[in-house]
Amino acid sequence: DTAGSIPEAERTERFAPGEEIHVAVRVEQPSPQARVRIAWFGPNNNLLGEDARPVSGDDEYVHFSIGGSKATDPGEYRAEVWVDDRKVDERRFAVVAATQADESQDNFGGG
Repeated sequence: DTAGSIPEAERTERFAPGEEIHVAVRVEQPSPQARVRIAWFGPNNNLLGEDARPVSGDDEYVHFSIGGSKATDPGEYRAEVWVDDRKVDERRFAVVAATQADESQDNFGGG
């Protein structure tokens, strides 16, 4: 939507192998030099990657994504959300067969 959240109809916790996975992190009253960081973990708790972004006073949401060759193996995944050096959230999701991903109506994404 225009505020930057992921529309309700597009939120899910199940993704097809290689599908782009998006997380929108809502930020409220960030400190002047706050940084939001996300750490992506795959099956067996393997770190797949990290990304960090500064937050401006105008940001309501900060967006992150992962996909392509990083999220292809079926299994349970998670994304840890950090503001500065403090863990503030954790989102869990799964990579499943494409037909199973299409059937999911679970929420994911942020709000």
